[in-house]
Amino acid sequence: MNGPALTIDLDLIGHNMRVLKAAAAKRGVEIIAVTKGTHGDPVIARSLVDNGARMLGESRLSNIRRLRRGGVIAPVMMLRIPSISEAANVVQHCSVSLNSEISVLRCLAAETRKLNRIHDVVVMLEMGDRREGVSLTEASMLYDGIMGLDGLRLAGIGANFMCASGVLPTIEKLHDLSNEAIRVEQEYGIHLDIVS
Repeated sequence: MNGPALTIDLDLIGHNMRVLKAAAAKRGVEIIAVTKGTHGDPVIARSLVDNGARMLGESRLSNIRRLRRGGVIAPVMMLRIPSISEAANVVQHCSVSLNSEISVLRCLAAETRKLNRIHDVVVMLEMGDRREGVSLTEASMLYDGIMGLDGLRLAGIGANFMCASGVLPTIEKLHDLSNEAIRVEQEYGIHLDIVS
C-alpha cells in the first residue's frame, strides 16, 4: 500500500514569492521567507531566494544545518530566542537572532569574537502576548547591554501578537512598537533595520 504523497510545485512557490515581495515592496516592507514548515528543505529555500527572498527565517537549528548542507547561503534569521548552549551554532549559521536575555547575548558576543564576525540582534518586546520578550520599561537595559558587547549589532525590535495567547495587534500596541523604534533610533543614534 502506498502512503500519502506531497506534491510541491516550485513554480507556484516562486510565483507566490514574487507576488508577495512586490505587494510588500509597495508598502516599504521586506519579506523574510519562513522555511520551518518545510523542515528547512534546501530546494524550496532556493526557490524562495531565487524569486526574491533576501533572508530566510527558521526556528530549528537542525533545519538551518539542513539548509546549509544543501548549499543555501542566504542569510538566516533564528525565529526564536536561542539558549546559551546554542550560541555557537546560532552565530555560525545565522545572521540574525531574536533575543531577550543578557546572558544569551553575552554568549553570542563571545562566539562572534571566536569567529571574527558581527551578529545582528532583534530585541523581543513583551506587549501582551506572553510568549517571549522584555517589557518596554526593561528594554533599555538590554539595548545598553548590546551596545556594550563587541560583535553584536542591535538590528531591530520585535513583538509577538496572536501567537501564544491570541493578543491582537491593536493600533495602540503597534503605535507603542513604532514609538519604541523611534525612541531607540534617537537615543542610540542608530537605524533599526527591523521593526516587526
